[in-house]
Amino acid sequence: MTWNRTFLTLTTAFLLACCPVAMTFAQDEEAAPAEDAAEEDAGTALAKYDRWVTSLGFSPANNMLVTAGGQSLQYRPGDVKIWDATSGNLVASFEGHSSNVWSVAISADGKTLVTSGYDGKVIVFDVESKKAKATLAKHKGWCRSVAITPDGKHFASAGEDGTVLIWDLTAAPQATEQPPTPGDAEEAPALNIVKTIKAHEQAVYQVAFSRDGKTLATASTDKTVKLWSWQEAEPKETAKLEGHSDAVWDVKFSADGSQIATASADRSIKLWDAAGKELATLVGHKDWVSNVAFSPDGKTIASTSHDRSTKLWNVELAMKLAAEVKATLTKLTDNQTASQKATDELGPAQTAADQAQKKSEAITAIVDSRRLPEELKQVEAALLLAKDNQILKEARDAAKAAAEAATKAAAEKTKAFEGDKDFSAKLKTITEGPLADSQKEKQAADKMASDSVAKVKTLTDQKTAADKAITEAKAKRDELSEQQAKTVSGYKGSVWSVAFSNDGKLIATGSHKDTLRIFALGDEVQELHPSPAEEDAAEEE
Repeated sequence: MTWNRTFLTLTTAFLLACCPVAMTFAQDEEAAPAEDAAEEDAGTALAKYDRWVTSLGFSPANNMLVTAGGQSLQYRPGDVKIWDATSGNLVASFEGHSSNVWSVAISADGKTLVTSGYDGKVIVFDVESKKAKATLAKHKGWCRSVAITPDGKHFASAGEDGTVLIWDLTAAPQATEQPPTPGDAEEAPALNIVKTIKAHEQAVYQVAFSRDGKTLATASTDKTVKLWSWQEAEPKETAKLEGHSDAVWDVKFSADGSQIATASADRSIKLWDAAGKELATLVGHKDWVSNVAFSPDGKTIASTSHDRSTKLWNVELAMKLAAEVKATLTKLTDNQTASQKATDELGPAQTAADQAQKKSEAITAIVDSRRLPEELKQVEAALLLAKDNQILKEARDAAKAAAEAATKAAAEKTKAFEGDKDFSAKLKTITEGPLADSQKEKQAADKMASDSVAKVKTLTDQKTAADKAITEAKAKRDELSEQQAKTVSGYKGSVWSVAFSNDGKLIATGSHKDTLRIFALGDEVQELHPSPAEEDAAEEE
């Protein structure tokens, strides 16, 4: 399957399907019957898995890995699966979405799983039975993200229309409290909506709850993240995180709730305190940042990107270098602005300089066509007094040739401005008016041409200086990035999602071309279950 940049751009909606929801999962023996793995053949093992993975998360209890994805935006069913990350074996599969699954969340007790997909549905699954407890279609358009509260009593779902719904997972459904269903009829009993939050005017990409469950974060295409005290009678916006220059794709809370990380299409990650104050900006990705995740101890942030890489950021070092990074980014931005301004002005300035030069040449030609014949007359008069003077004869011939050339040039250059009525009228005045006045006009035209050329040179010098400063700032930015982050590369396509295992020793990443990959962390990052093709290539090398 070919997945190129053009297709990604045309299908912007699916580009949003990159950020997994923080999730927890505690699996007991009954929740993962042994026969589940036996039912699957070897072709479905993690190393051979070949379908999209757009969202994933580890179990905090036993490192079981939950993934969501599919094979196409529409027409083919989406996937929700549970894996044994250590062995690479498939543990369980869930069905219900008719298209790619964008987001998955699991309750802390491991009994409930919530998913959302491109088909606009939100499905609540019972993990033990693998059956849908409720299939919900309350959002207008697709549902981008879901997140379950830490106590497992509620979950949030995020909509294309900027609306976030809070659902009750504990109370019995009350049909009278349900808003009209915009889509197909629900396939299972509905749940109760306890809060409706018009969070943003544009689409909400991601939702996340704080560790204590009291704060809800919403990330949007409007370039902002908002924090909500959602448990109040009327949910209250408590902070607005502004600073990204493009859509925010992901938001995550650290385990201790003291920090928030956001990922954006502006290629940066930002770190904030719990109140929404910006602490640091992490730059180094060469394309949109699709997903972020905190390590359990909060010391590392993992990020994924369309630049086909995963980065592991040292949070402590990022904080220490925050001021230097900020100064470098300011230098970069200021000089990019200066370079663009000079570029925008250079074109018109060059055009004006060219026009001023042509006008100066036209006026000069007319003045010369009047001045040089007068000089010819003076030479001829002198020659009458000194007949056969060879020097004067040569001077006469030269003056005559110059006068004829000036007359011809004046005619040609005047003709070039026939479409310019105002300047043509001015040329006529210069041609017919007093020669002294015409010479003053020439001096003014020469100065204007000279000033125009000087302006072009100034703008060129400004652009050259700004471009040099941009190169220096980018080099410094990349140097700082290398100090702060380890990079996992070698992906064949965009990387959509990342999550840490509960003990922080593993990370999993999801993508399209590379699907699902798991890495052991240490001094070196080592892939646990490389695909057979990769293993064969390594052996050949």
